[in-house]
Amino acid sequence: MNEEEFDEEKFEKEWGNEPTPLPLNGLIYYLEYGREIEFSYRGQSYFIDHSSKEGRTVWIDQTAVSEAYNDDFIENLDKIFLQGKSLTDIFRDEEGLIEFLY
Repeated sequence: MNEEEFDEEKFEKEWGNEPTPLPLNGLIYYLEYGREIEFSYRGQSYFIDHSSKEGRTVWIDQTAVSEAYNDDFIENLDKIFLQGKSLTDIFRDEEGLIEFLY
């Protein structure tokens, strides 16, 4: 995983609420902070939720596209595939465009 520290303030100033590439270290930062993330990849919108009961899951609309993971969600980013590419690679390659943070 990316060892460089994520600069949240700088990213959020550049983001400006327009779909913007989120680097892998940013994804990990927000997940560790407990945020829920709506992002798009190759024209499809996805949502990573955080349920205290079931853990984190990736969704398209109301359809789960990943297993629910509790504390080990970040360790399993490379096992969750969207359109044939792992979440790790999507965000490492900065192809995941952040739309909203909750």
